[in-house]
Amino acid sequence: MQQYFLFGFFFFFQAEDGIRDAQESRGLGDVYKRQLFRSPTAAADEAASELAALAQQLQQDGDTYHQAQCLAALARCHQIVCQPNQQADCLTRAARAILEPHEAQPTPEVREQYVEWMASAGQLLHHPPDPTLAASTYDQLAQKLQEWELWEEAMGWYEHAAELYSEGTCFALTCCCLESALQCAVSARAYEAGVVCSHKLCDAASGVTDQMEQQGAVWAVLLTLAMRDKSAAEQALLRLGSLSCRSSHNDQVLSVLQGLVQLGAGWDANGMSMLFDQLTPHLTSGQQQLCLQVEQTAATSREIVLTT
Repeated sequence: MQQYFLFGFFFFFQAEDGIRDAQESRGLGDVYKRQLFRSPTAAADEAASELAALAQQLQQDGDTYHQAQCLAALARCHQIVCQPNQQADCLTRAARAILEPHEAQPTPEVREQYVEWMASAGQLLHHPPDPTLAASTYDQLAQKLQEWELWEEAMGWYEHAAELYSEGTCFALTCCCLESALQCAVSARAYEAGVVCSHKLCDAASGVTDQMEQQGAVWAVLLTLAMRDKSAAEQALLRLGSLSCRSSHNDQVLSVLQGLVQLGAGWDANGMSMLFDQLTPHLTSGQQQLCLQVEQTAATSREIVLTT
């Protein structure tokens, strides 16, 4: 009887262990069979598809604000799957969408969001070997800031775009951006920054377009005159003179600017006005605006002291 009990006891526990093992194994297998594992990339792709359709529907409905938010979310999906070009495209479209209802006079919040998205898009597109896509994005951003009369911000983005255009050997676009930056400098009366920009324009145009290189030198002379820095004006005039040796196009401009610089500390408002009238047909609109600023300064102060 005792042997039977021990045998039954042993069998009972052996059987129980076997059942538990089998049950545990079967349960784990069921879990693996039932679970559908989805990677973050797959989930992002699915979300991107849904967001793209929603953004298109919102555009058709004319709901540009929510379209912009939807496109920004779509950009984050492209970030997860490492698609920087698509991410940049979504951010650019989002920036345009949020600006559309009040493009002429955006609120500070809308303007700030527009700048943030456009700047981020440019940063995503700034990769070798072709940085011109980033340059184009920054150029667009600068143009908007210039329209909103945010001169110093626009000048900075124009210069940034010019650097990238130069990297991509797009020298004509480089010069255009730098000239736009100079116009912003004049509007902001940021003459010192403008002088630096004018030298960049001369360097960018050197060996590419003589006329633009001469324009850069003219800018330098006018800006140093606006700064009342006679020494710097004379140096800029020397550079312009060396450029004029290659072409007769700027001879009249050179002689008039020489007259202005020679006036020195005893500037006469009437005499300056006559010289500026002679310059006007040869200058860009931004340069004419700068001449007007210098002329107005001379009119309010009969004697302008130039640093030597």
